[in-house]
Amino acid sequence: MAFRYQHQPLKTQRSIRAFTIAPSRDRKAPVQGTLLEVNLDSSPRFEALSYLWGNPEPESSVAILTQSTSGTQKTSYLSVTPNCLSALQTLRFRFKPRKLWVDAICIDQTSTAEKNQQVPLMAEIYGKAKQVLVWLNPGGQDEKRVQQTSQLLLRVGWLYRMRLLRLYESDEQADSRMPKNTKLVAACDKYVDSNCQKLGDSFNAPFLNDYFQRVWTVQEIAMAHSIRVHYGATNVSWRDFVASGLFAVKRGGFARNQEAQIDVFRDFETHWSLLNSLESHFVLPDVYGIETLFDRHHKGNILSKFTSGTAELALIKSKGLKATQPKDKAYAMLWAFPDSSRVAYPLRHVDYDKSIDTIFTEFTTAIFAKTKGSSTQFYWVNSASRNPSLPSWVPDWKENTSMSFYLGPKVEGVPSRKGRITETQT
Repeated sequence: MAFRYQHQPLKTQRSIRAFTIAPSRDRKAPVQGTLLEVNLDSSPRFEALSYLWGNPEPESSVAILTQSTSGTQKTSYLSVTPNCLSALQTLRFRFKPRKLWVDAICIDQTSTAEKNQQVPLMAEIYGKAKQVLVWLNPGGQDEKRVQQTSQLLLRVGWLYRMRLLRLYESDEQADSRMPKNTKLVAACDKYVDSNCQKLGDSFNAPFLNDYFQRVWTVQEIAMAHSIRVHYGATNVSWRDFVASGLFAVKRGGFARNQEAQIDVFRDFETHWSLLNSLESHFVLPDVYGIETLFDRHHKGNILSKFTSGTAELALIKSKGLKATQPKDKAYAMLWAFPDSSRVAYPLRHVDYDKSIDTIFTEFTTAIFAKTKGSSTQFYWVNSASRNPSLPSWVPDWKENTSMSFYLGPKVEGVPSRKGRITETQT
């Protein structure tokens, strides 16, 4: 008889659980491990998994090993999604345990009270993790082409690091450190273009992954100090992935050479929809911003490597992202409000028992308070499906439509961010 695992209540408000996954040389073997309560203030060492929950079917589970009072080992089972199971099977080591923080396992998903307590800690969890492991499941794609794509991601990152690859048509003017040997740069350009053409949609696939459409994964990237992107059995650094993303979207979509264009990015709407979701995750900073990702001496997290307005823009772009639970459209963005000033915002307490209307109103008010005095103005167009019970100045964050924004001085016709927002019904 299979026993369902029951989480034990956490002892303190600063406690989290870490999942130590047992090693296995067989990738398809069942996943098993132990859960241990640790305190965030004690500098625990762990890695954090960033992934897409995905379809809950077919039902999957991991085995949680515990010791009974008599000293015998007991095995219980905890349900996870197939994508979570696939990530754990791939990421576990062959010969030694690996300590991970995985939300589906380390938070009691059946307890609203525990989620209220743990969700505010998530930005800190990803910030304190030794490394964040991004899992992009290639799904049913051909394994050989997945491997070839991963190798090309590595090479694009290396070539850009060595300043042998232009990610923008104007790189040679924008970056004085580009090599003078234009023939060598041209050869590298041709090499990457040629390989992109050979791989076709396979090279696009990592950047079109649904991972980049989810609102929770924004903070998991933003707060990380070190990131490895796992695509199939291969992994690349975040900066190599960023460089490849820039090449695919900025260069591939509007290349001067028709032959160098990547088919999926020829469609204007697809391009900008993808651009919005990737920019939300800081995959596509401008050509100057990306340079900071290659600075080995920078000790901050990904967010701190960009301008002070990055968090505000991510808040605005988050409306176009998705969440299974609508309330998470607000709670997943708590990281954008600094702890030192969060007490001034009405969203300072996570409470899943509140109504959606209340949470969305608090979230919008918090954004107004955060952007007060800045040059950021934003506006949106409501759809016919908008929740009519929301105040007129509050966006329906449940809708997965992007907000527009304007950076600069007040312009006639651009609505204010201070609550005097004029809505357009469609």
